[in-house]
Amino acid sequence: MAFVNLRHLRRRRDIRLSIKGRVYCAVVRSVLLYGSETWPLRVEDTRKH
Repeated sequence: MAFVNLRHLRRRRDIRLSIKGRVYCAVVRSVLLYGSETWPLRVEDTRKH
């Protein structure tokens, strides 16, 4: 629902791309990563780091 409310922000051409990027980092990325520490980790993923 929050992403739908941000649609008007993405479509506006008078807002700089850098501002839109900051909004993405602050809102969208934090929502997507919420709870990521509980995601299952595969053995292949642990070997990469």
